[in-house]
Amino acid sequence: LPHIDGSVDPVRDIETIDFELQVKDLEAVEKKIQKYEKLAKVGDKDAKQGIEFLNGLKDHLESMQNARTYEIPEKDQKHMDDIFLLTTKPVIYVCNVDDESAISGNKYVEQVKEALKAQD
Repeated sequence: LPHIDGSVDPVRDIETIDFELQVKDLEAVEKKIQKYEKLAKVGDKDAKQGIEFLNGLKDHLESMQNARTYEIPEKDQKHMDDIFLLTTKPVIYVCNVDDESAISGNKYVEQVKEALKAQD
């Protein structure tokens, strides 16, 4: 089967998947903000703190960053506990290569390694 984008580019593929997951996380964060806004209208101070924290996380996601790279103060962890964001999950990258490249890698493996170094 031909690649959906017409060429092999594992770094582009990683970026595409990250983007799609960030969009889903952004939807979840926006939904939680709306819930907290309703609570804040009736005077819930914790909801107001949650809105402030989640707006920061929303900005982070909107800047094409994964939630796992957002620093979460301990006092705000409770605002994250029930939204189960996809980009907070650990990631394992596996490159599908031919038998000869399984041990030593190939140019695509090297591209992925370089891209991941930049994330650290």
